[in-house]
Amino acid sequence: MNTLAKHRLDRARRLLVTGAVVGSGVAVILGVLSPAAVVPAYRFVAFACLSPALGSMIFALIHRTTGGRWGDALAPFLAAGCRLAPWIWTLVLLLVFFAPDSATRWPDYGSRAMLALRGGIGAALLFALSIPLGRKRTAGTAWVGPVGLIVLVFTLHILADDWLVALEPGWHSTAFPVVWMSGQAVAGLAVAILAALVCGGSPREGHGESRALGLDWGNLLLATLVFWCYVAFAQFLIIWAGNLPREIAWFVRRSHGFWAAVPLLLLAIHFVLPLAVLLSRTFKRSAIMLGLVAFTLVVAQVLYLAWLILPGFPRFDWAGDGLAFALVGSALALFFHRYLAGAEGRLERS
Repeated sequence: MNTLAKHRLDRARRLLVTGAVVGSGVAVILGVLSPAAVVPAYRFVAFACLSPALGSMIFALIHRTTGGRWGDALAPFLAAGCRLAPWIWTLVLLLVFFAPDSATRWPDYGSRAMLALRGGIGAALLFALSIPLGRKRTAGTAWVGPVGLIVLVFTLHILADDWLVALEPGWHSTAFPVVWMSGQAVAGLAVAILAALVCGGSPREGHGESRALGLDWGNLLLATLVFWCYVAFAQFLIIWAGNLPREIAWFVRRSHGFWAAVPLLLLAIHFVLPLAVLLSRTFKRSAIMLGLVAFTLVVAQVLYLAWLILPGFPRFDWAGDGLAFALVGSALALFFHRYLAGAEGRLERS
């Protein structure tokens, strides 16, 4: 890593620490004013930090399966996210103490003990996957990619049902785990590209005999965000056109007040604007434009998670809403600080 890139990285990490401290102070004040919002806000924050970490794991496994220069350049950043994923999931597991006490008891599937057991098995699998993904890709570890993808997809399907779908009893969507996972993939790839640019990576690299890296990064980002938009809209269309009352009620709860504007905002910043930029070969070679799109998609996924999680709880007041967003800003700042620290260590060893 050159001196300029290290200086930029150190400055970014100092700004992130400052932002985390300020956000934590605001969150403490708002938490005192609205204590009932603390647990829902914690759930939102935990999943907001988990998304780019699990997204990093998804793309690290894809790279182990397919190879490619795009992944070689992003490998230190994907590995940093993979290392954080199981630790963040253990923070999510703390929510089992606040899970509603259902009428069922062990060993029934819906009991709190079984929820904790499935979450613990998920944590063990994430730790097991993070170990080989934190090491360099070799011929002897080629099996990690395809086997890991199968294990991760099945694990995340179960975890999505347990920790997100189950927030609202009576609602279910077989497409939801795919929507959630593809959103994590968007966040993970966007964060990796953003971190690579902060650390001095150039999307113009590769001119000559090989393609510019920015073209591959931009195309992957475009394909991933379009897939997320497709499955998210398809889920809504099938439920609405099918006139399924219990499933439609889930969308109705998210169509009041501020939340009613979120889908339109996501249409703009998660589809129209990124699509306009990423269809241009010139913009995909620009560090500023590519970084701007990556940052916008990270913000869009955080907003989507807020729309997904928070309306499932009793209506927040202004302090509750403020607590959720102050806390998520502080937590994401700490996440990115640790993420960049892990990536820096891998860059210095390479």
